[in-house]
Amino acid sequence: MVVEGTRLADAVEGPWFKCRLFPEETPEGEGARGGRRMLSKMPHVIVGVKDLNHDPIQVGDITTGKMIEVDAGVIGRARWQITSDPQPLVPKRKPLGYWFTVRKVEVAS
Repeated sequence: MVVEGTRLADAVEGPWFKCRLFPEETPEGEGARGGRRMLSKMPHVIVGVKDLNHDPIQVGDITTGKMIEVDAGVIGRARWQITSDPQPLVPKRKPLGYWFTVRKVEVAS
C-alpha cells in the first residue's frame, strides 16, 4: 500500500545478534603498514557471522533500505536504516564478519 509517496511496512523480527555501532564518522586510523587511512565517513555497523543462538547470520537479508534496531547500552536503543550492502571483513579468506553503513531513523520505544 502506498500513502503519500511512502510505503507502509510491517515490522518483521529476526534473531538478535551482537554488533558494534559506530554512530559518527570514524577518524583516520593507523594502517597495518603504518599508512594513514580513513576508516569510514558514515555511521556504520560491524556484525559477526553468528546470532545470539549461534546460528549463522543470514547476511543476504541485510540489504539496503531495511531497518535494524540497535540496543547500544549507554547510547540507547534506536532504529537505523541500512544504506549499503554488507561488505566482508577479511574478504580474501573466510569472513570474520561484515560491515555496512547505516542512517539513524528514530529512537525506539
